[in-house]
Amino acid sequence: MLEFLSNYDFTTLQWVIIILSGFLIGIEKAGIPVMLILVPIMAQILGGKLSVGFILPLLIMGDIFAVIYYKRHTKLKNVLKPMPWTLIGILIGLFVGNNVSDFQFKKIMAGIVGLCVVLLLLKKGNGKDDIVHKWYFSAITGLLGGFSTMIGNAAGPVMILYFLSLNLNKNSFIGTFAWFFFIMNLIKFPLYALVWQNINWESFTLNLMLWPLIIIGAFVGVRLVKYVPEKPYRAIMLTVTVIGAVKLAL
Repeated sequence: MLEFLSNYDFTTLQWVIIILSGFLIGIEKAGIPVMLILVPIMAQILGGKLSVGFILPLLIMGDIFAVIYYKRHTKLKNVLKPMPWTLIGILIGLFVGNNVSDFQFKKIMAGIVGLCVVLLLLKKGNGKDDIVHKWYFSAITGLLGGFSTMIGNAAGPVMILYFLSLNLNKNSFIGTFAWFFFIMNLIKFPLYALVWQNINWESFTLNLMLWPLIIIGAFVGVRLVKYVPEKPYRAIMLTVTVIGAVKLAL
């Protein structure tokens, strides 16, 4: 194992961060958002495109835990409604991702999240005129979510706002969110591996070494989520999303 690790030119601090990434992704998939912290840090260590390829298998491992644990709470219709638009966004991201720098990506993401916050604030209530029931709301968020997940594994803020707008309870939010990202990430895997070629056997082997930490982080996250009441949980999710948008814009 030590001989294998010597193939990577990482400092001790970078190794600590990489190892912690597995634990943090487990927490993320249990319902506590931390990806907005992890994504830019991993990009600094591995570079933009390589980092998203390294993180994706870890996300899928966390997704598997989440869809199994929260399967009773999934609202499948809410998963499927934005999915066609999400696929279009992924394809757009696939073709333009090579031409987007890390700096440009951060600005794009800040704008995307800002737009989604505005859409969320335009909600009128739960009636027929509520913007979340309009076809273009799921179309816009689906497109933006697909694009941002393809170029940076960063659809979290967009889709948090989308699923929050549906007024799901805490467990339904996490379960529906988990299935949506599980499907998205499975679609992205062959695109990363075969088209962008930022997933290879060497990086995947390192991913496999981190999966026990994902499971540990997931169980810790589940415990944390249980102690957070419904309304504060929604407020935490929205606050983290806005902070992430501001951080990307700076």
